[in-house]
Amino acid sequence: RGQFYARSKNSLLAINDFSKAIELSTTPIEKADYYQTRSEFYYRQHKNIKALADITKAIKLAPKESVFYSSRASIYNATKEYKKSIADYSKAIELKPKNAFALYYRGQTFHELEQMDDACSDYQQLKILTETEMNIDPSYKKIAQSLVEEFCDQSKPSYYYQRGIAQYNLGNFRDAVDYYDSGLRRFPTNAMLLSFMGNALMKLESYNEAIEMYELAIKNKDNLQINKDIVGEISNYKNRFSHSNQLSLAECYLYQGEIQKAKRAILSSITYSKTIDDNNIKSIDQDLYGLILLNEGNYQSALKTFNESINLNAMNSMTYVNRAVAKVSLAENITTKTMFLTGKIKNQPLGVHWKMPIKNKKNDKLQSAITDCDTAIGLDNLPYAYYIRGQIKQIINEAYCTDLLKAKALGLHVEKDLLKDCL
Repeated sequence: RGQFYARSKNSLLAINDFSKAIELSTTPIEKADYYQTRSEFYYRQHKNIKALADITKAIKLAPKESVFYSSRASIYNATKEYKKSIADYSKAIELKPKNAFALYYRGQTFHELEQMDDACSDYQQLKILTETEMNIDPSYKKIAQSLVEEFCDQSKPSYYYQRGIAQYNLGNFRDAVDYYDSGLRRFPTNAMLLSFMGNALMKLESYNEAIEMYELAIKNKDNLQINKDIVGEISNYKNRFSHSNQLSLAECYLYQGEIQKAKRAILSSITYSKTIDDNNIKSIDQDLYGLILLNEGNYQSALKTFNESINLNAMNSMTYVNRAVAKVSLAENITTKTMFLTGKIKNQPLGVHWKMPIKNKKNDKLQSAITDCDTAIGLDNLPYAYYIRGQIKQIINEAYCTDLLKAKALGLHVEKDLLKDCL
């Protein structure tokens, strides 16, 4: 009856019946089964603490039941406690070696942790299991075959770029480059490998090499191996690929101080983004274009571009701060002393110092710039917003040290001369 109530979405009556079944059960295994049933109900309702408590009680009552460990592992995955999840899936497999469910999900958990060799070991075991055992859920056979081909076959480019991606996500950019390099030795025109290599090289600040990779990736985009069932319409996928690489080219050229080349790349990126139905992508393009215009000293055009970016996506906190920089640079009696790229577009695109008069009153542009910084802090508590807001407050003779010290405490680089009166 509890299951009927659960299917009918009558949570209170379902829980009452499951609890009554636990109370009336006469054997440990029966009580354990009911705890698992109630745990699964809680899990489907995203009540993970209660689900975990119940399945742990079930395991204590019946510690040899493989399915209970698999159930608890799934809850640990939901709470992102991946090491505990792996331990429970491993116990489930120990108790029931032909456990396709546990093999698949342990492999997926290893994959989530970027442990590709361990993930492949499980995917390959699952593939063998589906080929040799008749009573395995047939849906696992196709899944296992696909996973082994995509991630575990050294004769395919995906073997190398998936491992490179794993190392990139872990912050091991040099190791990522090594994987991509191994792949490119075998597949020198593979566009995905070339593009991912560019990403890793840009993280290593090897901008010339990154530029070479991105240009080769675009040149070889027709070599992309595309599964229409996964990516949809092919020309749209190629447009997205070209857009991504042109955007990255613009970043690299900007870091190199090659403003005109950066402008050409970002305008090309914007052309591709017009074919993509995604305002966030278009907003990112406009934000980077605005940064390029700022570095060119074209503050009015930069302001207009940042406005366009915010109209496309009002949740991008960084754009508000970039717009604040443009507004301050346009304010009366304010001239830019220095503006330099930090090499960290995603969290601190610019280091900015303004020449300031001895006294300066608030004006509309400066007040509006402070409001933009306030908005960015409200959205993301963005360290860069404190960095810029602190300098604006210094211009208008307001207390500013708290903001600059906050930016520094949040991990941002703050130049010593800005802090000379704060320490």
